[in-house]
Amino acid sequence: MRIKHFSFALLLATLFMCVATEQTATAQTVEARGKITLRAADGTETPIDKAVVTIYRTDIKGKYEVKTNKKGEYVRVGLPFGGTYIVVVSAPNARPSYQSGVRFGQIPELNFTLEAGDGRVITLEEAQAAQASAAATAPSGGGNAAPPADSAAVRKAREEEAKRVAEYEAAKAKVTATNAQLNVLLKTGNDAFNAKKYDEAVSAYDQAIAATGDFPPALTTFYGNKAVALKNRGTDKYNAALKESDAAAKEAGRNAARADLKLATEAADLSAENAKKAMSAPADAAGGGANKQSDMLNALTRRVDVYRTALLIKVPDLGDKTTTAFQEYIAAETDKAKKDKAQAEYPKVLFDSGNVKESVAAYREVLATNPNNTEAMYGLAQALSSSATDAASMKEARDAFQSFMTKANGAEYADRKKEAEATIAAFDEALKTDATPQAQPATNRRRRGN
Repeated sequence: MRIKHFSFALLLATLFMCVATEQTATAQTVEARGKITLRAADGTETPIDKAVVTIYRTDIKGKYEVKTNKKGEYVRVGLPFGGTYIVVVSAPNARPSYQSGVRFGQIPELNFTLEAGDGRVITLEEAQAAQASAAATAPSGGGNAAPPADSAAVRKAREEEAKRVAEYEAAKAKVTATNAQLNVLLKTGNDAFNAKKYDEAVSAYDQAIAATGDFPPALTTFYGNKAVALKNRGTDKYNAALKESDAAAKEAGRNAARADLKLATEAADLSAENAKKAMSAPADAAGGGANKQSDMLNALTRRVDVYRTALLIKVPDLGDKTTTAFQEYIAAETDKAKKDKAQAEYPKVLFDSGNVKESVAAYREVLATNPNNTEAMYGLAQALSSSATDAASMKEARDAFQSFMTKANGAEYADRKKEAEATIAAFDEALKTDATPQAQPATNRRRRGN
């Protein structure tokens, strides 16, 4: 079972979105808004419809334009944050006006009251020239100036914007640091795994899990890698225990292996759980993941592999979790050949682990929904054969092998068909003499030691 090599380019992008989406919308762009009115000779003011508001960026080149509505209001969104602007306003039968040195986000609104005039439109160059000549006086050039720099509204807006920017930068720095840390831990864990230093691998993956936070795609990977490392460590311990000559040492080694496999099943469950979370999230949402379909299938495949091993070495208290692991993988698998194989595999795991009665029941359940599953047919015949003790059970096993022979037409079944033929012949001979065999046919002694 290979470990997952996760791409943290996606992790950075999605984590960044997770912690900073709201700040990005406000800190990276701002909006300009205000109201344009025309002042009559008697001092009354009326809104100007379709007045043209042209916004020039002066620190770098940029031009944005918007028109007022019937209420004289204008709104222009998406202006780059941090820019310095000159705002020029013109309208029919009005004298143009401008405001220079504008920094949107520091003022709530930028309003203009125009005087009656010829309706001409001034250029950026004219506004800049007027600004230069009027530098010692008011910068409005005849229009309404922005609120005074020390006004309460300006101070509040500036403070709020500074706070949002600080939060955004802090979140960005944290994500960048976390991303770098996770890359290091991933490499450390994978290198240790490949060197079969499973203690170090598990430790690195645990540190990565703690640092990741709530990001399902990454947690799917780290928990999955941890599960495989624990499974391999437990398998090594189990194999070493089998070589022990001392009974107590042998049993202690087995128990240590089972403890590792128990932890592996828990990690595999968490990997699958996070894969499900990623699957349920929208594709563009934090935690949604870019390859969530394949990540989900990989997580379920890893979990089946871990539970298979745990069952074979008799890890206690697995309950119905092994069944769940196989059922969820089978439901997710889209390849028919793999699905059929997996359907027959779980009963075989039960059989190989000595749970023959449960194996027979599981095989029958598979064949009830998929009667042409040749793998399950062969497995059922084996399971029945291993427990045949009288004429009735021998005949049932013999007929099961015969059903397999009828359906198994592919070249891949050649060896098993030979075994089936030999087993059928042995049962026929036993049934002919009405003798109860003292031992099952040699081809069916498939139970493994524990």
